[in-house]
Amino acid sequence: AGVFAAGDAVTGTAFVIDAVASGHKCGNAVHRFLRGEDMDVLEPRDNRVAHIPTEELQQKIRTGKIKFAARINESEIPIDQRKNDFAEVQAGLTLEQAMTEAKRCLSCGICSECNTCVTECGVGAINLNMSGKVHNLDVGAVVLAPGFKTYHADITQEFGLGRFPNVVTSLQYERLLSASGPT
Repeated sequence: AGVFAAGDAVTGTAFVIDAVASGHKCGNAVHRFLRGEDMDVLEPRDNRVAHIPTEELQQKIRTGKIKFAARINESEIPIDQRKNDFAEVQAGLTLEQAMTEAKRCLSCGICSECNTCVTECGVGAINLNMSGKVHNLDVGAVVLAPGFKTYHADITQEFGLGRFPNVVTSLQYERLLSASGPT
């Protein structure tokens, strides 16, 4: 009781959307646990599946809206160089390769409008009819979960790095939390 897990820790390697959905389910379970509610709740699931007619797909191929491109594979350290250490085997993608791969995956533009993204979100963060709004919130804390590489927020100015005193990089944030200083 009181131990919760989600994502790849539960299922093993899977798709990101499965990890997100698992995280939402786990968060709901934690919420029920902390409130002393019934833990054996089956969450409803909408299993709508969209069907895109073949003619529509062929039309998008003819007009260039769908473009086929080969997947870019991660480079790996050769076996003879990795057998005597614990270095990461897959070297990942370069920035250019990652951008090319993202364009390959996202350039198809065939949103089937099945609204699965709306139902899978589960917290109402996706509203397909929403227009822009500004909300000011007073919060006591913000928790960040940075990745293993520093995100260069100065490239994307919309986050306000350098303009707002309370916007910091992951490295600055880590230093602020450090027991040995500076704060």
